Amino acid sequence: MNIFRWKGSSTSKKLRMLVDQCFYTLFELPFCIKEGDGLPLYEVLFILSIADDWFLTIANLPKKVFVVLTTVWSLEDSIFTLLLGLDLVPRKGSAQVDPDAIAAVKLYHIHHDSMEKTCTLHMDNSFVCIANNSEYYEIRIQQKLYRSFRHTENVSITPRILAYHLYLRYQSFQCNVGEDTEIQLALFDNKTNQFYSEKFIVRLTKEGIPKDNLKSSDLSTLLIDLGTKDLNRETYLVARVFRIGSLREGEIPKVPSAFRRPYGCGVLNISHIMEVNTETDPLGMKDLEIKIDVCGESDFATLHENLIRKQVSKSILPAGPSGSKTWSRRSSASTWWTTDMQLPPDTKSHFGKINVSLRLFCGDLQSVKKAEPVLLKSCAITRKMGFSDVIMPGNVRNDMYVTLSKGEFERGSKTAQRNIEVKATPINADGEVITVTIPMKINSCRGSHIRFEFRHCSSRGRERLDKKLFSFGFIKLVTEDGTTICDGPHELFLYKCEEPKRLHSFKAYISLPSCTSEINPGFPPPQGNTFFKRSERESVVVTTLLCSTKLTQNADLLGLLKWKDNPERVDDNLEKLMNLDGEEIVKYLQDIMDALFNMFSFDDANKIPQSQSVFKALVYIFNILYDPKFEHFQPVMDAYISGHFSAVLVYKDLLICLKEILDAVSAAITAPSVQQPFQRCFRVLEYTSKCIVQSRRLYKQAFSANDDTQFTELLKDVFDNMGQVLSLESDVVIITQSVLLDLLPKSLIQFARIHPKPELSQALCKIINRMPRAMDGTSMLYGVKLRCLIEIVNSPFFDCEESKVILLPLCMGQLKRHLIHKQEMSLCATMLGDILSILHEDISMKIPTDSNIQTVTSSLLEVVITTTLDMYGERTKTKVKFKVKPVRGLLVACLTDMLRLMKEHHYKFILTNLKDKKPLREFMNRLLQLFSALIRRSAFPNDWLVMKMVLNKTILTAIEYVAEKMCERFLQGSDFDGGLWTTYFNLAVTFLTQPCLQLESFSQAKCQMFLHKYGDMRVTMGNKILSMWESLDEHKLHFVPDMVSQILEVTLVPETELRKATLPILFDMMKCEQKAEGSFRRVETELLDHLDILVNSHKGDPEYKQLFNTVLLEKVQTEASWQEAGSNFIQSITKLLERLLDYRNVLEGEENTEKRMTCTMNLLNFYKHEVDHHQMYMRYLYKLKELHLQSSNHTEAAFTLLLHAKVLDWTDQLLPEEENFPMEYSWSRKEKLYDEIIRLFDLGKTWEYGIPLCKELAEFYERRIQYDRLSKVLEKQAQFYNNILYTLRLGPGYFRVGFYGQNFPLFVRNREFVYRGHPLERLASFQEHLLSEFNGAKILTSINSPGEDIRQGLQQCILNFLSHISDIQIWPVRPLPDINSDFLESDVPMNVRNFYKVNQVDIFQLDRPYHVGTKDDNNEFKTLHIERVTMRIAEKLPGILRWFEILEHQTVLLSPIQVAIDSMERKNSELHVLTDSYKERRMSDVRSLTMNLSGTIDAAVSGGFSKYQEAFFNPEFAEQPENSEAVNRLKALFLDQLQILEHGLEIHSQLISPDMRELHKRLVELYKRMKRGIQDSGSPTGSRLDMLLSTPMNEKRASQISSSSSMSSSTYTSTSTPPGSNRSSGVYSECAEISGSQQDSNGFLSEAISGGSRTIIKKPVDIKFHNDPGMTTRESTPSLNSVTSSASLDSGIGHPGQTHRRSKTMNIPSAKDVQKPALPPRKASLSAMEATTRDSSPMRTLATGDRYASSNRKLISKSSEPVIQIMKEEQPPPIPPKRSTSNPGSDGGFVKGTVSPPATSVIHSPGTDSASQTPTRRDGPAVTHRHPPPIPERRSVTSAKLTPSH
Repeated sequence: MNIFRWKGSSTSKKLRMLVDQCFYTLFELPFCIKEGDGLPLYEVLFILSIADDWFLTIANLPKKVFVVLTTVWSLEDSIFTLLLGLDLVPRKGSAQVDPDAIAAVKLYHIHHDSMEKTCTLHMDNSFVCIANNSEYYEIRIQQKLYRSFRHTENVSITPRILAYHLYLRYQSFQCNVGEDTEIQLALFDNKTNQFYSEKFIVRLTKEGIPKDNLKSSDLSTLLIDLGTKDLNRETYLVARVFRIGSLREGEIPKVPSAFRRPYGCGVLNISHIMEVNTETDPLGMKDLEIKIDVCGESDFATLHENLIRKQVSKSILPAGPSGSKTWSRRSSASTWWTTDMQLPPDTKSHFGKINVSLRLFCGDLQSVKKAEPVLLKSCAITRKMGFSDVIMPGNVRNDMYVTLSKGEFERGSKTAQRNIEVKATPINADGEVITVTIPMKINSCRGSHIRFEFRHCSSRGRERLDKKLFSFGFIKLVTEDGTTICDGPHELFLYKCEEPKRLHSFKAYISLPSCTSEINPGFPPPQGNTFFKRSERESVVVTTLLCSTKLTQNADLLGLLKWKDNPERVDDNLEKLMNLDGEEIVKYLQDIMDALFNMFSFDDANKIPQSQSVFKALVYIFNILYDPKFEHFQPVMDAYISGHFSAVLVYKDLLICLKEILDAVSAAITAPSVQQPFQRCFRVLEYTSKCIVQSRRLYKQAFSANDDTQFTELLKDVFDNMGQVLSLESDVVIITQSVLLDLLPKSLIQFARIHPKPELSQALCKIINRMPRAMDGTSMLYGVKLRCLIEIVNSPFFDCEESKVILLPLCMGQLKRHLIHKQEMSLCATMLGDILSILHEDISMKIPTDSNIQTVTSSLLEVVITTTLDMYGERTKTKVKFKVKPVRGLLVACLTDMLRLMKEHHYKFILTNLKDKKPLREFMNRLLQLFSALIRRSAFPNDWLVMKMVLNKTILTAIEYVAEKMCERFLQGSDFDGGLWTTYFNLAVTFLTQPCLQLESFSQAKCQMFLHKYGDMRVTMGNKILSMWESLDEHKLHFVPDMVSQILEVTLVPETELRKATLPILFDMMKCEQKAEGSFRRVETELLDHLDILVNSHKGDPEYKQLFNTVLLEKVQTEASWQEAGSNFIQSITKLLERLLDYRNVLEGEENTEKRMTCTMNLLNFYKHEVDHHQMYMRYLYKLKELHLQSSNHTEAAFTLLLHAKVLDWTDQLLPEEENFPMEYSWSRKEKLYDEIIRLFDLGKTWEYGIPLCKELAEFYERRIQYDRLSKVLEKQAQFYNNILYTLRLGPGYFRVGFYGQNFPLFVRNREFVYRGHPLERLASFQEHLLSEFNGAKILTSINSPGEDIRQGLQQCILNFLSHISDIQIWPVRPLPDINSDFLESDVPMNVRNFYKVNQVDIFQLDRPYHVGTKDDNNEFKTLHIERVTMRIAEKLPGILRWFEILEHQTVLLSPIQVAIDSMERKNSELHVLTDSYKERRMSDVRSLTMNLSGTIDAAVSGGFSKYQEAFFNPEFAEQPENSEAVNRLKALFLDQLQILEHGLEIHSQLISPDMRELHKRLVELYKRMKRGIQDSGSPTGSRLDMLLSTPMNEKRASQISSSSSMSSSTYTSTSTPPGSNRSSGVYSECAEISGSQQDSNGFLSEAISGGSRTIIKKPVDIKFHNDPGMTTRESTPSLNSVTSSASLDSGIGHPGQTHRRSKTMNIPSAKDVQKPALPPRKASLSAMEATTRDSSPMRTLATGDRYASSNRKLISKSSEPVIQIMKEEQPPPIPPKRSTSNPGSDGGFVKGTVSPPATSVIHSPGTDSASQTPTRRDGPAVTHRHPPPIPERRSVTSAKLTPSH
């Protein structure tokens, strides 16, 4: 932004102040945008652009323009503050006011007026931007601002003249006429179809040049005296063009001729220029264009009307297909018609155009000329044809407009119409021709007439020079009764005359009738006289219009003006005057007033007897001026009285008449019908007084009289009579009294110009005091009386100190009386505010005011306090019956001013006068309560910050005096008043915590400004609180625990010094209660109850938590007796603060839903286990339930409600009303909860959890014999069983997630969790959801455990793992179900088993493959090991959350043969489940079965078995004693797989379609080759193999074999391989994508999809953890420098296959303290691919040693620095985006099982440093292996570096 430099003294102080404020507004702009006020961008840009424009230009402007622009900018700045939501800036004019320099009441009015003006501008329709067009927006704002400035300028004019003037300048005429041209421009009203202005004539030569070599600037005019009505007309500027030359166009005359012939016409709609609220800039010139159409002479007279109709017709034409167009007054000047309306045939459209400039001026003519001297220097004046809105005295106008309308003439012997020329000649009574351009004398009008001579103009030869007279006519201007001819058309008689000489003497025809109006109806028209005969067949119509302030057309008015000619008819003339219309009177106002005042005395001051009638006529005229139609003539009357009034002695007559009227009122108390004349008389009391005062002043000037005795006596009598009238108590005269009292101040103000003010003040006091004092609340005089006093207060009476001393007690008495009775509150507040403002100004002018201030405060302070308190309903606690909103703010401002005016001695005077303790206590208590109410429920809008700060500063000062008095009178001994002190502390806390004092919420500029102006008032008040608390001594216990919450709120204010000062008060309260009662239980309860509310109200921060803990712990350490209890309590509150702050930080935003769930559960557990706070516990329990419902987590919501239901029983105990329940019995509430829980379990498809509840309800209903409900719940239970068996349910995936970095919230920072995903949720979707929740976090792909740099760093890191992929590069997370569950037995329906495999689990497993020793490139299974991590979470899933923290880790190492056994078991299990599923359901879609059989058989035939044989069946390995059992187990698994495959092929043959027979035959052939291959290579167990080779495949045998295999194996795992795949897979082979899907008989998906793998536990086995000699254990996971991912879980039969195409090499360091080889380092990154599965039970068992039974050794300790790792458990098919959920849990232990081969076990605690730990292994040196096969291209792959769990 370009900012100009100050140029020293040349820049005014006002400009500097204004720009300072503008800069403040701009500084606030980014702060407001940051706060999210929703300001549109285009508005922000516009604000900046406007500000830039002003700053660039404002410094170098002339003084006059500078004043204009500073005013406009102040309005703009007010609008900007409104748009930006900033605080309202109080301004007086364009300068910002100093709040300390003006009264609070004035400051209130400035705020109020500024707000109203700004809101009016902002809400105006013309101000609102349309279509986000910034240019349009700027134009509209500037227009509105200029109008506002113009309005302000108009208001400042005194007197206010509603006059407008249109400036018109001729520019050019673009048309070739060929002859001299005359252009007439006039204003035309389309509604009345009349011209309403004189014609402005421009004369041009035939070359188009102005005649007389005039410049275009000289060809201008000012159309003056346009009124408001004229601006609202439908105005057109009509231009008529005449050619001056030959009679016929185009003729070349033989002799010169100068005929004025019609040529063309044009119209221009200028309504938009004439309107006051014009859209254009009213201060600029507008260039416009009038298009001229040429027509024939016969159509010329009405051509302008036709053109206007064309324009109007165009504006109402349909706008096309999009809609219709309505008629608009603002038709564009350049638009033209496109309709089919026909113009006259000879009309030529757009033959030429006239360019003009227009500009509208406002104000009286002299002001306009003074303002624009150059522009209007040579400007002609064109008058309006009619009177202006205001006719000022001395403005004499005497104009008559005569228009020749039409005529009928004989043709004579001619065949065509004759060319006729009319000559009009005005002639006076003496026969002299009157020159119309010279003002005519008024007296010369009588007897004058206008003569019209008609001549025939020949069109042939020389006869053109001869214009032959053939007739004439005339019209008389004045009628016989002396009035001027009436306006309108007049049909003239034409008399034949061919001799011009005969017209030289007007006496020959003047006696003839001139027009038809002179002939009485029924009489024949005249035939003429001897000299002139009337032409019966010829006539002419002329129209007249009189605009005269002297000549009248009313005979009654003329009789009044000439009353001296007939004095005896005065009464009649006065009576007729009062029957005249107001328009006639205001035209001749000055003459009428002169005549009436002259009637009071004439002939040497002899009074006429009709003085009372004259007075009534004056009253009638004065009343006309109060009519809204004529109120703009009030300045005219004022100007007359001050400048033209000359009746010197009339004051006596007026006073006497007024006294007589007042006497008549008292006499007519029982006559309601005669009250209206009295009311009319009193309504004009101001003008009557003005006339009296002016007459008296003229009298004293004329006669130099100093004796005022007579005048004083008359005046005193009048005032006494007024008092008598106001003292009457009658409903008949109440309106009359109101009118008199309303006008009394205006009368007194006038009399004060010539009479001493103290005497008038005393008279006023007597008048007011004589009024009835009954305060029954019904009299309408109360409001009138107060308005009277308000006017007196704001009059010159209060400028006089003597008058002020007299009137102030009167005002205070009236105010006190009305405030006590709550009458006319608004007027009372207004009058009090005006008085206080005057006293404040007196102080600024150094006028002594102490006595006046004491008068006001001692009279009204207590009353104002009580009344304001009643307005807030704080004193009586009842509903206020009177309207308070418009009054309360002003009354509060008055109270503020009263307190600001009071000095120390004023406070002491008031408090000392209250000697008794009870009144003093009540007064102080009310004052403190009022201050609290003013702060809590502010009387001012939020953006009136300056007003609020003034009030706060005043309160702070007043509190000091109150506190001093409290310590003096209400502290010691029995005088102690706990209620008063409590009120004081409540006020102090309310004051300190109010929003407008929280400087931290302000912008930096705003904060600095207020600190500089007011300081930090919070610190001041905090010191007062501390000082008052310390002064209590033994009374402190009185405020415990009631004051705990207030002091706690004070300590939460974000001001460090304030916190340090007030936190010890909390300790002091604990100490007091401990000393008195032996504990601080009440303080503890109060803190717990209110801390939650306050923190959730955005109070408190981490700094406060630290200060609270530090300061209070330090204090508690000094108390030996209760040090431990105090420390525990403080630590507990600190924990609560931490949880509450976490909860508050995630309250907003959909992305924080899951964070809110976690925080809510943390608070739930705190209130249940830490402090046992039932109410808060239930509050957050239902908050958690609502969060679950919002996220559609129905199961979790049900578990949450179950927590409430568990605490209830089935008894008749009556429970109190709670937030969500009415008062009811315990069984009723529990029943409702069970119904809702069952409904939620139903929605979540977790019917297994709802069935026990149904059973419990059924038992309850059966006991209570409620069979109707029993039947319903049994039906529901049966439906649940049916749903379990036959409804498809997709199992969830599980993810391990760790959060690392200091930017995470405390409740997840450096911790690990297991998340329960939604059904079918992919890893990518889960990651996307998690990253959206933790915006800015990144996924760690490194396999290494995050180091301290990440844990303690500021970056958010998430380490993720994916489950459900049988690939050693991926770390699966598998849920392990409870092995003791009966639902996992083999005879249980599959849907039931599948549900419990993935639900009600809290133990999860993660496998990481690695190689020990040198990897054999030909057979990687020799060295392939697995690191298996088992994790326990806090609670079982599902639960009240969808995730829980990992509490324990245990790591177990599997040897290569254990890996082979695990792979074979899982594959066999999967095949078994798949074949059983197809057998039970007989499904037609066999793609899944085909793919699994094909993949398994093909892999075995391709040589998979030989890899296992080479690795484990060789004598060197198999003959070792420790391996024999494992080798036998592996051999048995191969035979089991053969049996399962045979069974599967039998089922496959029964289900396939004919077109798949060839494929089946191939599979059978491959199966036979597989068996032969096993036989050729040496049977693992010969007898069973021989049996398989010799026995035909049949369903029964296969079923038995399958069943036997199922019972003998502990775990089966299946993966899938694409059909035709020839690749061999390792133990964790990469899985191909399968497009088909298959459901088992219970609705669960039972095949792998999209390359996913699954793990199904047929029957879980026990896992025992112990220190076996054959198993090495360790306490932490080893540190790995590198890792190899070389194989994947077998997707075929579990046999070794062909070499893999990808490998990663790892160097394995040796452990220093262990003889066994170390695990490979975790440095290299592995590929984690996303896979899905259709099976809902992705389970694998632990392959570990014996049961862990050692009680002296923990599995894991809670992690102090957990890892964030996402581990996906059995990835299902694609799902919708993840929704936030939560899970419950239970306290079950690890899954236990047994595996014959010993495994290497690693036990560690997550978060411990694993760098120094190394694993041990069973055998073999380090080897190097190859990579697994590449990932198929059609798969969707997510790559990540995998890290085993720590």
